[in-house]
Amino acid sequence: MKRLVLLSVLLAATGCGYHRAGQATHIPAGVRTLAVPVFKNNTQSYHTEVAFTQAVVHALNNRTRYVVTSDEKPENSDALLTGTITSQTVAPLTYDSSSGQTSSYLITIVAKVVLTAPDGRVLYKNNGFSFREQ
Repeated sequence: MKRLVLLSVLLAATGCGYHRAGQATHIPAGVRTLAVPVFKNNTQSYHTEVAFTQAVVHALNNRTRYVVTSDEKPENSDALLTGTITSQTVAPLTYDSSSGQTSSYLITIVAKVVLTAPDGRVLYKNNGFSFREQ
């Protein structure tokens, strides 16, 4: 358990930096459209890639100014955001004392993400992008 906590802290620390939430500070200024194909899934969890990709697209649509498409051709957008889910954990978060059962869970997904320009240049890369949701 201590190793899991330490790993979570290390992964979170590698992506730390001050910025306003939802500002997508790592994306270059000239990017207006993003293509986001379905992420790859290297875990044993079925269908995680579709739900996670939908969550990423939803966040980009609601928190940024970018136009997001599902087109996999980089030349049809200003940048292509690809990703591979490398791990998924589900941990009990709260318990219902009357039933003795878990009432909510913390889901943590770690993914490798790469943002590339149409010419193939890597604009941003993060091998430990971490997402947590209750």
